[in-house]
Amino acid sequence: IGTNLPVMAEVGGQEGTLQKPFGYFKPQVTALSDTNSPANGDKTIVVFGSSIGTHDYTPVVTVGTTDCKVTQWLSDTSVRCVTAAATTFLAGQNVQLPV
Repeated sequence: IGTNLPVMAEVGGQEGTLQKPFGYFKPQVTALSDTNSPANGDKTIVVFGSSIGTHDYTPVVTVGTTDCKVTQWLSDTSVRCVTAAATTFLAGQNVQLPV
């Protein structure tokens, strides 16, 4: 969870610091349980991937530029999302959005 984290070690009262910051892998999305939602939203989908988190760190899933109404961490490889309603601009169009 994060990047540019300091790494320090203490031995016998003396501290050492790693000059190169430490970080974790960012989440990767590899698949979705469904790839379509009605324009009014309320479709539950499961996002599959890796490095989502070994604990519930309150993940946020975004479809296009809109956050899911509800996001629920399931595991390090999956998170559940309840889609929000489409905007008027997108309603009725078959538009592919990034997740």
